[in-house]
Amino acid sequence: MFTKTASRALAAATIAAVVSAKGSEDNETMTFYGYNVSQLCVETVSSLLFSSNLSTCLQVPSLVPFWFLSPEDSLVPPTTHYLEDLCGSPPCTNETLSEASDQVLEACSSDAKRYHVDLRTVLEHAVKDYPIARQAVCLTDESNNATVVANSTDSANDTDSSPFCVETVFTRLESILDTNISASYIENLFTNASARAELVVEGQPAICSDCVLAWYQALENAEPKLAEKVEPYAQSDKRLLILNV
Repeated sequence: MFTKTASRALAAATIAAVVSAKGSEDNETMTFYGYNVSQLCVETVSSLLFSSNLSTCLQVPSLVPFWFLSPEDSLVPPTTHYLEDLCGSPPCTNETLSEASDQVLEACSSDAKRYHVDLRTVLEHAVKDYPIARQAVCLTDESNNATVVANSTDSANDTDSSPFCVETVFTRLESILDTNISASYIENLFTNASARAELVVEGQPAICSDCVLAWYQALENAEPKLAEKVEPYAQSDKRLLILNV
C-alpha cells in the first residue's frame, strides 16, 4: 500500500518524467497524450495536482495506483482505496476551486482555443457541480436506501462500515458478468451496444439499485440537460439507465 508521502513523490516524479520526455526542443510546447500543449499549461496543472490545496482536498496522491493498472485490471480495489481517502477528508472549499480554476484559465486558454474547447464554461461547470459530484461518488449503500442531498456542506461522508455505492455496484456487476470492471470494459460499454445489453440479466437490470437511482438524482440536480441524454424507464419497480450513445 502506498503511503501519502510516497504517492505524492511518485506522482510528481511521473508527471515530471512525462513532461521531460515529451518536451519539444524549444521547450515552449509539449506533446502530452497526443496533444500539443504549452509548457505553462502543463506546469500549472501539474503544480495544482501535486503541490497545492487542490491536490490535498482531491486526494490526488491516492490516485497513483491507477497509473499502474493494466487495461484489464479491476478498478474496484483502487477505487475503493481512493474513495476511503477522499470521502474521509474535508471537501475542497469554493475558494480553493475558484483559485485553481482561475490559474488554469489563465495558463491554458490558448491551448483550449486551439482545440475549440470553451475552457471557461468547462471550469465554471466543474466548480458549480463539485459539491454534488463529491456527494455522488461518496454515496454509501446503507440498508438499500441510498440518497443524494444537493448542496450539502458536510465536511466528510459518514461512511462507517457501509460500502460505497461504486464498490457495491461494480462488485455486483463483476459477479454477474464474470469479468473485471476495467478500463477496457468501460470503454467497450460506451461503444458497443451488445455490451450494454449484457447489463440486463434474465430480463432484470443488473445495475438496478437505490444507488443507481441516487446517482441519476444527482445528475438531474447538477446537470439537467446532461440527464436528458440518459433514459430512465420503469422495470420491476426500479429504473435501469440506458446511455443514449
